[in-house]
Amino acid sequence: MASRTSKLQETGLVVRMDARSASSGRTVQPNRSFIPEAILALPGLTLTEKMVLALVIAFNNNGCYQSNRNLAAFLGCGVTTVKQAIRGLKAKGYVYDIEVAKRLFNEALEGRCDRLGDDHPDTLETKNDLAVLYKEQARYDEAEPLLIEAVEGRRLKLGDTHPHSVESMNNLIELYEASNKPEKANEWRAKLSRREGTNEQ
Repeated sequence: MASRTSKLQETGLVVRMDARSASSGRTVQPNRSFIPEAILALPGLTLTEKMVLALVIAFNNNGCYQSNRNLAAFLGCGVTTVKQAIRGLKAKGYVYDIEVAKRLFNEALEGRCDRLGDDHPDTLETKNDLAVLYKEQARYDEAEPLLIEAVEGRRLKLGDTHPHSVESMNNLIELYEASNKPEKANEWRAKLSRREGTNEQ
């Protein structure tokens, strides 16, 4: 069965944004100023859903697939708010299915590896996010090497106790728990506890 296209694709809508502003991490206040009229006019969406939808399309048009955390940072809101908006957009048919998401992550990973290198923080973030997607699909053998690369790369670049390093370690622990490898899960949980204990001293 062919992947379902978004309603916006069917209308031929093209949204453009200044790529420099999008990549700067600048916080956007929750108002209508940056939402195209074509999105504002869509019925049945909350203002938050319209804001998230505008950003998702804008980033994709600039060849960049963003995590929920980056979208939240851009909007100046919590990750939970973004997740709720994404769920609403998915339920209403405005968000790509998981196969398209996987393709976008792979394209982003390939592009970042080429432009930035395998160990750049942005590349490591994409490896982490793609691994989480594989984990959610129970594709554990594909997720594990990506998560290990993300963990080791983030520890080297950012430090053991950096939130992004801890995030990838927690994702790896969850992967081992989900794939029925409790020994490995406990091994990484112990490593994480030791690092958090060291940071508190």
